[in-house]
Amino acid sequence: MRNGKPRVYAIVGPTGTGKTAHAVRTARRLGAPVVVADRIQCFVDLPITSGRSVGDDVSGVSRRFLGDRMVADGDYPARAACQTLCYLLGGLAVDSSSIVLEGGSISVLTELVACHDELPFDLSFELLRIPDPEAYRHKLLARARRMLRPPEGGPGMAEELAVAWRLRDRREFVASIKGLEVIIDWCAENRMPPESLGDHELDTVAIDQLATAVARVHVAHGWDQEKTFAELLNGIGS
Repeated sequence: MRNGKPRVYAIVGPTGTGKTAHAVRTARRLGAPVVVADRIQCFVDLPITSGRSVGDDVSGVSRRFLGDRMVADGDYPARAACQTLCYLLGGLAVDSSSIVLEGGSISVLTELVACHDELPFDLSFELLRIPDPEAYRHKLLARARRMLRPPEGGPGMAEELAVAWRLRDRREFVASIKGLEVIIDWCAENRMPPESLGDHELDTVAIDQLATAVARVHVAHGWDQEKTFAELLNGIGS
């Protein structure tokens, strides 16, 4: 605690750069809770698609999301999500001198940076960057395969899309989520209604095609995130 204020350690960066694992390690070292600043990870019916369900060891660490929403609730506006984030951080700051913030949402972090001087706690940022580009591409390709066919079994990314797509008035929102849009395009090319994806298991060829397409989108998004975060945090104390 500095100047009587709690300290929030924000660990931000592109998708697939190890934010969760680093945030958990930092939280254990500090004895601090973790708040996940991600709008899409609020959706409990998209745990694989959003990355809400993680494979990292998070036992013993309090890890809080910005809410528990359903696709039927519709999109979560960035300003509203940031307000919830600030409310959560403020509440935790009453009892915690240190809080770890895990963030990958450009829109939410943009809102947070815009008001950081007004916050009742000290806020520092650590930006995780993309490693070797080829290694990054391979890592996200392997991750996309796991998302489509989870090794532990159960519904994967395609099955989550199938359920969400049945909500006709939420299709625009669903199609805006990174990765799902390319599965929707694949379905159109193969004349397959997205809502039917859960009716049969995708074969190896389909998994390969979809994993490549999903990884390509995630890699491109990751590079956009790195550039945007670097510009956003320029001049912000760390």
